Amino acid sequence: MKSILLFSLVFLPVFSTFPQEFKPLLDPSLACSYAFGNTNDPTGPKANFYHIVETMPDPILPSPTLEKLLKKNVNTKGIRSAKTMFQFLVNCEGKAGDYQFLICDPETAQFCKAVLDVFQNSVEWNPGIQKGDAVDVLLRMEVEVNNGIFKVKF
Repeated sequence: MKSILLFSLVFLPVFSTFPQEFKPLLDPSLACSYAFGNTNDPTGPKANFYHIVETMPDPILPSPTLEKLLKKNVNTKGIRSAKTMFQFLVNCEGKAGDYQFLICDPETAQFCKAVLDVFQNSVEWNPGIQKGDAVDVLLRMEVEVNNGIFKVKF
């Protein structure tokens, strides 16, 4: 019985934090590694990317500024609380793309789209670093709003 309780306390928070697995890239050509992939592979070149690196990609804007940018550009009128989660690739040059929703409630779809528009058009990234080299990293981003206050997790 103690082992079940211990399992619940240790592992269940992890499962609730990441409810959705990453999806395959829709357009791997954004990845720097795509051009240098294994050309002998009969299925064609592949993008080699990381999920975790020594220095994770981060937005050039600090978090408080990012949250202010969302507050300014995302209409939350009539929305008391909403949450969206999406994945995207930040390549070795710091260019982001291949955005895909992982969580978006149909009732707040306009909120989800507006948040995604902000990230696609207004946020620049520093690339991820692994063993001293800039690399392609697939990230997951969660954005919540509660009573007009934004919270960003990545």
